[in-house]
Amino acid sequence: MTLQLLKYKEKLEQELENFFKRKKELSITLEEKEIITIIEDYTLRGGKRLRAYLQHLITTGLGGEDDLRAGMAMELLQSFFLIHDDIIDKDDYRRGGETPHFTYRKNYKQLIPANDNEHISNSLAILAGDLAFSYSNELMSKVSAKANIVMNKVSQTVIIGQKRDTLSAYKEYDEKEILENYRLKTASYTFLAPMRIGSIIAGQDIDFSKISENLGIAFQIQDDLLDYYGSEELGKPNFSDLKEGKKTIILARAKDIEYIQESIGKDDVDKEKIKELLLPIKEDLEKDVENRYEKAMGDINNLNITTKEEIIGLIKNLQGRKK
Repeated sequence: MTLQLLKYKEKLEQELENFFKRKKELSITLEEKEIITIIEDYTLRGGKRLRAYLQHLITTGLGGEDDLRAGMAMELLQSFFLIHDDIIDKDDYRRGGETPHFTYRKNYKQLIPANDNEHISNSLAILAGDLAFSYSNELMSKVSAKANIVMNKVSQTVIIGQKRDTLSAYKEYDEKEILENYRLKTASYTFLAPMRIGSIIAGQDIDFSKISENLGIAFQIQDDLLDYYGSEELGKPNFSDLKEGKKTIILARAKDIEYIQESIGKDDVDKEKIKELLLPIKEDLEKDVENRYEKAMGDINNLNITTKEEIIGLIKNLQGRKK
């Protein structure tokens, strides 16, 4: 993480703390304070602030004056997606801490009967995600009405991508369809939204579709590989995609490897054997990831923007991530 990103991250998180503090001061009931605290803890607990920083670099690089509320909106949008994603994927931990639905399950263990506890806890977490989305819209609408429209349009795209992703354990998506899922779910809000919104805040409206598609697909394939080969310290446990039977590009390419197909949905598997069997697929995908990152960086280098070196540096950091 560069010094510039660290400084921006510190400023952004301080403003997020102030935002949550104000919301809690204005809250009337204990239930309201509790749900705000849940979102606050989840949003401020780690995170690279990639989307907010990318938006900042685009805005300032195009000569615009950055507004931290836009970055805050991007981070709260991220919380909205991830809180719901954790429920869908049945993940109890993220970023080294409990997910909201798991926290609710523990907090209300005595109040809610066991047969209703999981359903009610999931419902409360869904509401927390919805509130994070509402806060995101509140902040972005104060920055730019047009940027807020774009953010909501991207949110709709991601939701369709999430639906397809959720069905992927049951539908036989081919590689082309899987890459389309990556474009819808990852490229659209991790790269396209912050880059286009950044340009809108600077008084322009640039089409970053090609760049964001290459970045998003590379980023997601890298994520898929890290699920098998990455560090578990800051992310979800490894082999979660295999356990869920999620149709990633890895599993699509491993459709003829009998042991891997037999391991889908199971806890007790030989992880080292699976990693060895996947090595040829891993090597091919790593080349694809490198090519996509290189193409995106080449296109960024051709942009008339003063922060291109910082943006390329950010992308290189993504290439080297371990989780």
